[in-house]
Amino acid sequence: MNPKTRIYFQTFVLALIITVVTINWTASPAMAQATEIPKYIQIHLNRVVKDAALKDDIILIEKMDVDAILMLLEHKNHRVASAAAYSLGEIRDDQAVPALIAALQSDRAHMRRIAAHALGKINDKRAVTPLIQVLHTEAQPLAVQASAIMSLGRLGDPGAKSILTQLNHSPEKWLQQTATLALLKINTKQGLMVASAK
Repeated sequence: MNPKTRIYFQTFVLALIITVVTINWTASPAMAQATEIPKYIQIHLNRVVKDAALKDDIILIEKMDVDAILMLLEHKNHRVASAAAYSLGEIRDDQAVPALIAALQSDRAHMRRIAAHALGKINDKRAVTPLIQVLHTEAQPLAVQASAIMSLGRLGDPGAKSILTQLNHSPEKWLQQTATLALLKINTKQGLMVASAK
C-alpha cells in the first residue's frame, strides 16, 4: 500500500471508529447501561483511542459501557490500558474490582499505580488484602507504594493499620507522611463508626 493510500485508509478507519463511538455514547436513555459513563471519561477515552488509531493500533468500541472499558484494560497499548484503569476508578463501579486487582500484578509500574488509585476510589473492601500485598512486595516503586497507601486510607479498614504503622517509620519521608495520613483517616473512620453505634 503506497503512503497516500495508507493515509486515506487510516483516516477512513479513524472516522468510522469515531462515528461508532459517538453513536453509542449518544444512545437513547432506553438503551443506557446500569452505570452511566461520565462525559469527561468518554472524551478522555475517545482521545486515547483516536491517538492509538493514528499509530495503526486500531481499536473498535461498539458500545461504551463498563464492559468495554474492562476490555480496554487488557489492551496491548499501554496508554489505552492506563486510561481504562483511570476511567474505571472515576466511574466507581464495583464490577471493575477483580480486573483492577489483577492489574496490580502488571509488569508496568505505572499501571500498578493507577490500578491501586482506582481501587481506593471504588472503595470496595475486596481491595484491602491485595493493596497490602503490594506494600509487602520488594522493590515496589515509591509512587506505587504511595498510591496503595492512600487507597488503604480511603478504604478505612483497620486490617491495614499494621503495615501502615510500619511504613510510618520508613526512611522515605514521602511514604512516612502518606502512611501517617492514611492511619489518621482509618482512625477517624473507626471513631465515627464507634460514635454512631452508641
